[in-house]
Amino acid sequence: MKIGLENKIIAGALIWIGLASGGLIVLRDTSAKAPGGVEKLTQFFANQRFTTEIEFPEPRPVALGDLVFHKDSDTFAPVGHVSRVGGNDPTTKDIVLTDRATITFYGNAPTFSEKDFLTHHVPNDDMAWVVQTMLPLEKRQEITKIILEAYSRDREQIVASMKPVVSKSISDASSIIREDVLAALAKREDRLTQIGKRYRYALVEQQLVPLIREEIWPIVREESEPLAAEIGQEIWREVSVFRFAWRYLYDQSVVPEDSLTRKELERFLEKKVAPIIQKHLKDLMAVQNSIVIRVSQNERVQETFVSAIKTITSDPEIQEVFSEILQEALLNNDRLRESFRENWNSPEAVEAIRIVNERLEPTITEIGTSLFGSTKTEITPEFAQVLRHRILKKDSRWLTLHVSQPDTELSSNSSRGSRPQKLTVQIAQPAGLAPYAPGRKR
Repeated sequence: MKIGLENKIIAGALIWIGLASGGLIVLRDTSAKAPGGVEKLTQFFANQRFTTEIEFPEPRPVALGDLVFHKDSDTFAPVGHVSRVGGNDPTTKDIVLTDRATITFYGNAPTFSEKDFLTHHVPNDDMAWVVQTMLPLEKRQEITKIILEAYSRDREQIVASMKPVVSKSISDASSIIREDVLAALAKREDRLTQIGKRYRYALVEQQLVPLIREEIWPIVREESEPLAAEIGQEIWREVSVFRFAWRYLYDQSVVPEDSLTRKELERFLEKKVAPIIQKHLKDLMAVQNSIVIRVSQNERVQETFVSAIKTITSDPEIQEVFSEILQEALLNNDRLRESFRENWNSPEAVEAIRIVNERLEPTITEIGTSLFGSTKTEITPEFAQVLRHRILKKDSRWLTLHVSQPDTELSSNSSRGSRPQKLTVQIAQPAGLAPYAPGRKR
């Protein structure tokens, strides 16, 4: 019996020695892979937990167990959780709208002061949040790069395949729309005439005519008179009074077979005036551009036209007429739909779409992998967050601790020292991606 007891004692001692040795090996490997890991683990167990009150600027949804995170370098670590919500029963698990709560911080929480604060994150449930989560700046840049590379690589083949189909489709549609818009306008000619009469006095006579007389015409005269005078002088120098005079007298004295005066005028316009106008064509275009620029920059002209457009577009009758035309010529146009159907179901269109699909399939797959992940890799953190929040109803709330002291100083503090009894909370806009979403560094 005594020998058996000694054997048990020896065996038990060997087991404990083995466990201790294995633990030391694990700690050594952990320390080698993650420097500072042992210190953090020691600090976690050595330091005591403590509680701090928090105040929100407005009532916010909070529940027991909502986690508090702190970003250390590039990783997020849970450093606490909500242990009491307002003045409610500490055991309740309901989501409560409150402006205060209690946080229990863990042993790995950094040292912070009253100058530090928390941010409260509550993602929305609308599509804007989904788009914002799925397409952060880095993801948008990555997808843009993929698209630009694909466009640069396959642009010529895609354009060559689709151009004939698109051109024919647009050409046929334009003809149908033009014909049906004209038909719709003709059908409503009487109504449009009545509307025009109604605005003729209010807009044309009272606003546009005075505007042309007082603002636009002076600009036209100032810009065009020098060139007009120069062209007029050149034309006058070419006029032969004698040639016009004797032909006019001849036309008046006898009964000619044809008007010599008219023929002379036609000859003069073709041989003399036309070359002079052609010589000054660039000058005429420059004057025209200058007039357009000055008129468009005139404040009174701008105000008058904006006011006229607002008056016309806000008229219920005009809105009704143009809505009817839009419905008839575009939205409910059977001819237009049939034209699109025939063009895009033609053998040429089917072949073009097949070529485009072959070219774009790798790009679409690459974009899908960037957004959602693939069977060969884990799903992306962004897609995981959307699934957890929208489908599994998780990751709905969390807080982030922001400290003003450098992390090196925080990790070197071995003692807790004094802690603030209360911290303020700011509302995170936008909510951002949950630190504990799958794929995020913790």
